[in-house]
Amino acid sequence: NIKSQKGFKNVDSLLENKLFQDKRPAVALLYAESSITNADFKKGVEAAATHIDFREYKVSFANAVALSSMIKQLDTLNYDAIAIVRGGGSGIEKLDEIEVVEALTNLNTAWIYGVGHEKENLFIRNIADKVIPIPYAVGTYFRDTVNAVVEKKAKSKAVLVEEIKKQ
Repeated sequence: NIKSQKGFKNVDSLLENKLFQDKRPAVALLYAESSITNADFKKGVEAAATHIDFREYKVSFANAVALSSMIKQLDTLNYDAIAIVRGGGSGIEKLDEIEVVEALTNLNTAWIYGVGHEKENLFIRNIADKVIPIPYAVGTYFRDTVNAVVEKKAKSKAVLVEEIKKQ
């Protein structure tokens, strides 16, 4: 209810608007301490890093107090978005502990849920500003967002050039 009252942020528009203005969005990538990011995720993030500033953070997702503290700290650092990235499996339920839910609900920064396997359905998924159902797709999301904006900008420039030629 609190999240509904505060409102959800449109992560897509937020990132696209900055990219259209040739500004580099700043994104915090929050991983579990023992996280091993897969190659697809890394490739997507590396491709998007030409236009987006990423900063990686690691914390124990098994420790709800430490995780919620890190989330609150990241909220003060003026990021455009915070992406929480973790694979599924054992211990994932810790992300639904009350301290973590409250920290995520009260974020001023837009945040992306990139947690678990597609069929795992944590409560925090309901309060995320952007849900990406599997972690490796978070990298793909950033890459595709950058590519779409670059393509739209190129098309709009081409249309403008044609208009000028006609005039």
